[in-house]
Amino acid sequence: MGRIVALDYGRARIGIAMSDERGTIGLPFKTLVAGKTLEKSVDALLENLKIYLPKIDKFILGMPLLLSGKKGEMALEVEKFKSLLEKKTTIPVILWDERLTSAQADNFLKEMNLSRKKRSEKSDSMAALIILQNYLDSQS
Repeated sequence: MGRIVALDYGRARIGIAMSDERGTIGLPFKTLVAGKTLEKSVDALLENLKIYLPKIDKFILGMPLLLSGKKGEMALEVEKFKSLLEKKTTIPVILWDERLTSAQADNFLKEMNLSRKKRSEKSDSMAALIILQNYLDSQS
């Protein structure tokens, strides 16, 4: 089994979390500054992961559904991001409900008594970690 990478897509930043090689434990990896276009964001993501790409089994991409469960504007953008990512790599991309993960990440970071600036720097990769851990937990 290879690594699983979770992505918390945003227009400004993309949070990345990665599992260990057995796919059992997730760790925050990095927060990328998003590109000016979706394509540039995908390219930046793949560039930052290039040494890991041969070992990645799948991407878990957070799907920002509305609380009602319906797709909003961001969900449609995430679907476009997914489509571009699938065109540039052979790694499967799974959409995963990410409702409230950003709030969970922020609450967790507040509990750690981090400054607002530090929370801002870490919140996207922490949200990706929550997405990843939710996915890993569902698989066991």
